[in-house]
Amino acid sequence: MAAPRPQNIPRIQQAISVLWPSFVTAIVASGIFFSAFNPRELIPFNLDIDVSPLAAYTIGFFVFWLLGIVSSYGTLYFTDKALYAAHKKIYPREVRGRFTRLRVLSIVGLLGIYYIMPLLQWDGRQALLFDLPARKFYIFGLTLWPQDFIYLAALLILAGLSLFFFTALVGRVWCGYACPQTVWTEAYLWMERKIEGKRGRRMKLDKAPNSAAKIRTKVIKHSVWIAFSLWTGFTFVGYFTPIDELATKLFTASLGPWETFWILFYSFATYGNAGFMREQVCLYMCPYARFQ
Repeated sequence: MAAPRPQNIPRIQQAISVLWPSFVTAIVASGIFFSAFNPRELIPFNLDIDVSPLAAYTIGFFVFWLLGIVSSYGTLYFTDKALYAAHKKIYPREVRGRFTRLRVLSIVGLLGIYYIMPLLQWDGRQALLFDLPARKFYIFGLTLWPQDFIYLAALLILAGLSLFFFTALVGRVWCGYACPQTVWTEAYLWMERKIEGKRGRRMKLDKAPNSAAKIRTKVIKHSVWIAFSLWTGFTFVGYFTPIDELATKLFTASLGPWETFWILFYSFATYGNAGFMREQVCLYMCPYARFQ
């Protein structure tokens, strides 16, 4: 019997099902690989090639990602197309109450931690900094080296077990209150409501023919989304390059190519995941949703 063809699956699910698992795998594989090997030691035959550590990490990441894409596509080839459905935009209603207030507090707190943490100082340096060129990871007063990667692995295992434990105990509190996809999606939905209006008005606007007012509203919304995404990408890179140094380079137009790439890459990922795919991420990208 012939295997089902991947093109029978909706295109967005094809892309998600291939790119995301391989992306996560590439992150883990890169972390393990470069914790054992210094990028400068991988240049063959002692060739005099000037490759920055950040460039080497990036190239290595994309090599692992490419291998994961090939593997994921092979899995997709034999996937039952009935597991997937065409995307339909969801317009969530505004809900009020105690749990909604708790959710808002959780989202504001987590976003605050993400954007403020790189600005904190500790003993004359950034409090939380993953210095890839120096292969040092600073977490307040703690300094970790690549050989300490085992501690990160143990932490990830503990986090995974905790996720199952707390979900079995009190429900899907992680998905509803703390998951990064939930946090950023809620932030983007809040901006959408402020610009386009409540649920009924947004549905009416999307169904209406193009007009000057509709185009202006959409341009404003996407401009705000893009600005927020760029801030998110800049903050992300600020965890790997001292953020004050990164800001100086940004305002003097002297950002390196790899720093620029990762800012734009992470900005694009945030813009796409939180602005457009939203629940698609939970349905087709989240491994925990697959377990459920």
